[in-house]
Amino acid sequence: QHFENAATKGDPYGLYSLGKLIFYGRGVEMNRQKGLAMMLQGAEMGHTFAMNELGAIFRRGDEVKQDLARAVTYFSASTVREDIYGFNNLALVFLNGDGVPKDYKRALTLFLKAERGGHPDATNNIGRMYFNGWGVARNVELAASWYEKAAWRGSAHGANNRAWIAIKGANGAADPALAARYWA
Repeated sequence: QHFENAATKGDPYGLYSLGKLIFYGRGVEMNRQKGLAMMLQGAEMGHTFAMNELGAIFRRGDEVKQDLARAVTYFSASTVREDIYGFNNLALVFLNGDGVPKDYKRALTLFLKAERGGHPDATNNIGRMYFNGWGVARNVELAASWYEKAAWRGSAHGANNRAWIAIKGANGAADPALAARYWA
């Protein structure tokens, strides 16, 4: 009800929030067109949550025609507003080459901006780059350090990745106790 009241008054957060609920049919009747239109309106008003959600929808082709260029446009608009989620999402686009040429250097730069802002999964993604040697020298010790930081920030992915390094002994002897701590 609060989101509906806010959306009716033209509040961008209300438009985004109610639009997302309607788009996915969470607690309300699903209506993809109406939900998408509301999120688009929120994005046009500058709301970065809406921009990132729309970017994700168009990147995945989630009940809409996949449009990677449009996804990049929304993620980029979010980064102009210094949004850490936009930085992380756009970095993933460049890391994977989703509609753009793979660009590990740009991906790392964007992940670092998101990480400096406190995004936990960006920290994990930096660890992934070092673990796999994507655009940087492969360094399991450094990857483990990034994964630890991600885990302490609340990233389940970071905790799982750090546990995996510990259980496999990827940076020395296997340490099941450390792995269990991160999996917990």
